[in-house]
Amino acid sequence: MNTRITLLIAALSVVAGMQANDKAYTDSINIVNPNSVKVIEKDGKVTIEINGQKDNSDYIYSRTIEPSGESVVREENRRMGFRIPFVDRDFRSGNVVKRRQNFFDASLCLGGFGFVMPLNAPDALNFKTWQTVEWNFDHLVNVEYYPRDRRHTHFRLGFGMQWRIFGLDNMRWMRADDLTLTAVPWDSELHDRHSQINTYSLTIPFAIVQPLGSDFKLTAGAKACFNIHAKVYNRFSIDDVDYTESFGNLHQRVVTPEIFGALTWEGIGVYVNYAPCGLIKSGKGPDLKSITIGLAIAY
Repeated sequence: MNTRITLLIAALSVVAGMQANDKAYTDSINIVNPNSVKVIEKDGKVTIEINGQKDNSDYIYSRTIEPSGESVVREENRRMGFRIPFVDRDFRSGNVVKRRQNFFDASLCLGGFGFVMPLNAPDALNFKTWQTVEWNFDHLVNVEYYPRDRRHTHFRLGFGMQWRIFGLDNMRWMRADDLTLTAVPWDSELHDRHSQINTYSLTIPFAIVQPLGSDFKLTAGAKACFNIHAKVYNRFSIDDVDYTESFGNLHQRVVTPEIFGALTWEGIGVYVNYAPCGLIKSGKGPDLKSITIGLAIAY
């Protein structure tokens, strides 16, 4: 089988040379036990595609010969299960010409759900793990740029939103006389107590997406978070009567940067968000820097 493939590729090379003003070039490659072989003729072009070889089912080889005699070869060997960023497997040799088929595309994604770990918070504050969370839909709509093709490194600019909650365990959020945000102990006569800050942001993320092979992808980038709203909710009960109090105007920063990354398989995996800047302006409340780790879905 491999001898026939060698002869077939060599024959295609000779045909290409004859088409190019009878200036013949020959080339050959030996592929052992391929899984499938296709010869396609379309619009005057002849293409041979070979998928898989002995002990490496991910091997891909294709060669396209155009009417002008120009020949384009593509070879990928994903035996190691990953690709090196920005490295194309096309090569230039004699009548082989390296080409880039760059294009733009649009996509819709979901995001993820994660648990938020506040950083540099005052020691007196204890946060409820299961109520300090993040709903992350930071790239719902995207424009993607592919310098090569979908199987290689590409770039994504998106638009979305995220909702982050900071839930206290032992204290409640209050506003002091100077309108700064502070945390104070609960009164002993209050029961069923819960206090949280809700923050809402519109996001513009920029990401580099690197396919790793076998449907794995690595995503990394940064985003601008436009913090459009922040509000405190305090819930408690007195004599079995439930009460809720809330207030806004928390002096949140208008825009904060964040860094993110994700490792996914067919759109499902884990993601990380790091917020290096405090949400509340300096002198107006606690410095709520945070890191989030969560589940990514259709990321």
